[in-house]
Amino acid sequence: MFREQSKIWLEQLQNRKRKPIRQSYAVTIQGALDKWLLPAIGETPLANVDNLSVKPLIEKMCCAGLSPRSVNKYIEHVKQVMESLKAANGEPIHKRTWDADTMDLPVVNYSQQKRPSLKANTVSRLIAESSGQEQALYVLLAATGMRIS
Repeated sequence: MFREQSKIWLEQLQNRKRKPIRQSYAVTIQGALDKWLLPAIGETPLANVDNLSVKPLIEKMCCAGLSPRSVNKYIEHVKQVMESLKAANGEPIHKRTWDADTMDLPVVNYSQQKRPSLKANTVSRLIAESSGQEQALYVLLAATGMRIS
C-alpha cells in the first residue's frame, strides 16, 4: 500500500548517509502526506498508483486552491515514494513513465509565483537606519543575495 511505503520513504530520507533531510522538512512532507496524499491514495496498492490514479488527486488539490507549484511538489512526493521501493539489485520495482498531460498537472508559471523580496529603496532605508555590525550584515545580504538562515 502507498501508505506503508510513504512511511518507509520518509524514514529513509531522514536516516540516509547521503544528504539526509532536516527534521523540519520531514514535518512539512508529513503534513502534505496527511492532508492530501494519504486520504486520496493511501490505501492504493503501489502497483496501481499511476498517471490516472493521481489525476483525481490533482484535480482535488487544484479545486482547493493550491498553487501549481504546491501541486507539482506533492506529485513529486508521490513519484519519489513509488521509486523508493526497490528490488534486491537496487532498481525500482514499479517503474512508471509519468506524464504531466495525462495527469493534467498544472503548469508552474514562475513569474506568477509569490516570491517575497524587498525593493531597492526599502533595503537602502533599512541600511541607513541601522548601524555597526547589523548594518554590515544588511549590506552583505543585499549585495550577495545570501539569507540569514
